[in-house]
Amino acid sequence: MLPTAGCVALALALAGITLGARPRVVILLDFSGSTRQSPWRDPGWVHGLAQRRLEPGQRLTVVAFAGDQKRVLLPDITPADNWPALFDWDAPPAPPGAGTDIAAALALPPGEHAARWVITDGLFPASAIPVDERIAWTIVAPAAPDAAVRDILLRAAPEGRWRFSCCSASLGSRIVRRHA
Repeated sequence: MLPTAGCVALALALAGITLGARPRVVILLDFSGSTRQSPWRDPGWVHGLAQRRLEPGQRLTVVAFAGDQKRVLLPDITPADNWPALFDWDAPPAPPGAGTDIAAALALPPGEHAARWVITDGLFPASAIPVDERIAWTIVAPAAPDAAVRDILLRAAPEGRWRFSCCSASLGSRIVRRHA
């Protein structure tokens, strides 16, 4: 009869569980509208970051999120592997006034226990972020404001000059220019 410790180790081995194994890391990339110019949209940037911060053999899953949607970009990869040149997902545009559902982005399938690493611009309410020690955050501030034009009005003024007016919802500014 095997000693109790030997039985436990054998049961774990048969179940495919190894003691001291690192958990899979899920890298969550923010692909919301505010991140269109962000460096993590480039797999080379994410790959370089993973190479600098993780062990070469660390198992990774790379997932993009935007609004209330997620998509697995790379299901099983390591920092030592060759990564693709492009991520294959254009996040659908969010409806007006919709923001990132960070709780949905952080949710894992039932029974999955992976460490999560979120790379984002952080433009969502801090109160929406759950407290969880298995979540690492990399927040990269945008280099320049990314404004989306929502309305454009072009019309002739009485004196025959064009008047251009546009509103940028993300910056809340109003621009008026006159052209001859």
